[in-house]
Parts: sequence; structure tokens; C-alpha cells
Amino acid sequence: MEAAPGVEIVAPHDILEVKCDVLAPCALGGIVNDDTIDRFRCKIIAGAANNQLLEDRHGIELTQRGILYAPDYVINAGGLMNVYLELERYSQKRAYRLIRNIFTNTLRIFRFAEESGLSTSEAADRVAVERMHEIARLKVCYNNFPSRAKRR
Repeated sequence: MEAAPGVEIVAPHDILEVKCDVLAPCALGGIVNDDTIDRFRCKIIAGAANNQLLEDRHGIELTQRGILYAPDYVINAGGLMNVYLELERYSQKRAYRLIRNIFTNTLRIFRFAEESGLSTSEAADRVAVERMHEIARLKVCYNNFPSRAKRR
């Protein structure tokens, strides 16, 4: 019995070996590991599961194998953005604006990885660390701003 035209049903243990454009791990972390990495027949790994790489080195191995990896914490940022907005005064318009940035940020990571010779996971980590440093610098500047210092 055919489920739908063009759809092939495979057993769960065979799913990683299916030739496809995009593999989207959406449940279990650590799906990219020493036991699975040779089995992938996809061009891209982009899913909603957290911590898809069992170890950082697996992101480098994906790059070496020509598989584009969209780091989970980059493409899944929408959930955290929405929680942040719920703590503020929620605005659907603002939520959509922030969420649209996920695409732009993902492309930025891909470009940075290609230009710097890094894997996309390494590039995403570097961008994240730099953003944290920027926030820390801004926080220091803000806290040392003369008008704030007087209020303390």
C-alpha cells in the first residue's frame, strides 16, 4: 500500500541511509555521532532536535563529507525569541520580525564558515561567543553611563 505518491516508507533504523536533500532530526540529540556519520546520504542536516552533534568534531566531519549542517541553536532560536517576547509585552508583529532574522543569521553563519574555512558548527560557535562579548561590553558601558551611575 502506497502512503502517498512519491513517498517511500522505511524502517526507523534505515532512515539515516535514505538518499535525500535534507535530513531533519527533530527528536533525539546526538544523532550525528561516530556510529551514524558514515550512514548519512543527505546534502543538508537541519532539524529541531537539540545538540544534534554528539561531539564538536562531528560538525567538522560533516563539512569534510560535503554535508551542510545548520546548527540547531541557530535555526531553532524562534522558541527562545517567543518566550522573551512573552515576558515583555507580546507583539506578534515584533515576533515575526525577530523570527525572520533566523534565516538571515543562518545564511550569515554559512557565509562566515565558507569564507573562514570553518565548519558551520565552528562558525556558529564563534559568532555566538562574539555576540556574548558584545553584550557584556554594552552592559559595562550602560552600567557606567554617567546618568545611570547617579541613580545608584
